[in-house]
Amino acid sequence: MLGQPASERSDLYSLGVVLYQMLTGEPPFEAETPWVVAMRRVQEEPHPPREVNPAVPEDLDDLTMRLLAKDPDGRPSDAGALVEELERLTGRRWSRP
Repeated sequence: MLGQPASERSDLYSLGVVLYQMLTGEPPFEAETPWVVAMRRVQEEPHPPREVNPAVPEDLDDLTMRLLAKDPDGRPSDAGALVEELERLTGRRWSRP
């Protein structure tokens, strides 16, 4: 979206959008048209999930916001790194395909 090539971190951004909606019941950016939604993604930060739903645990709020980072370097490096972080947050081992 910012003129950078797509990478695994692009997929992690998309996962962040889905996670945000699961936690809050709303998308991170809303507007009347897709164009305005795209502009908001570039120019604004979403409200942290905990502001919308105070029941969201702080660690999950932080992870969601990092998945939605505009700079791909602010996101986990790949899906494996995300799984490791989820294991740390939950104290559970996740099976891998």
